[in-house]
Amino acid sequence: MTNIIQLQTFVDVARLNSFTKAAEHLSIPRSTVTARVQALEERLGVQLLHRTTRRVSLTLEGERFFAAVRASLGGASTS
Repeated sequence: MTNIIQLQTFVDVARLNSFTKAAEHLSIPRSTVTARVQALEERLGVQLLHRTTRRVSLTLEGERFFAAVRASLGGASTS
């Protein structure tokens, strides 16, 4: 079962296009953000993000999942 913290972390990374900015927003280490997103990807069995040394972007699966998560979180804080 995917936990809400992993989902919220993924949404922040996707929204901010940055692991570093998401970490700053969440006030947690970047390594924790990375671990949460990797655990989510492993649990789902798909790659949600394209990663380079300078950029993060959503994969097609990531775009679909991002839309679904934002819709399901609804009133939950995603900013």
